[in-house]
Amino acid sequence: MCKNWLARCIRSRVSWSLIILAALTSQALSCDWSGDWTITWGTREGVPHTNLMTVEQSGDEVSGSYDWIGGRIEGDIVGEKMIGQWTQSNGEWGRFEFTIQSDCRSFEGVWGYRDSIENGYWNGNRQDSG
Repeated sequence: MCKNWLARCIRSRVSWSLIILAALTSQALSCDWSGDWTITWGTREGVPHTNLMTVEQSGDEVSGSYDWIGGRIEGDIVGEKMIGQWTQSNGEWGRFEFTIQSDCRSFEGVWGYRDSIENGYWNGNRQDSG
């Protein structure tokens, strides 16, 4: 009798753990980054810049552009993060890492030149469609 009770208890806990894990995983992956974003970026000491960034997401890959010196981005979605590389038409390039908020309407991030991501901040707010 104790044996059956213990087996049911373990199955129940495993089932609930899997349900909770599935819910958390689907929530983290549910944001689609595609669309237009108003971005604010700069160095910690410098003057902030505000520009438009357009993003297209296909699966866990993203690409896009921003209106500063022919800016382009390419990256991957890892959970709630977009991690990738930015390039500009003047030859400058670097890395970035953005973390989207749970409402999928804004993100906070960092960027840097070449292999660094320590030069400044890069934040965004989704533009309303229509």
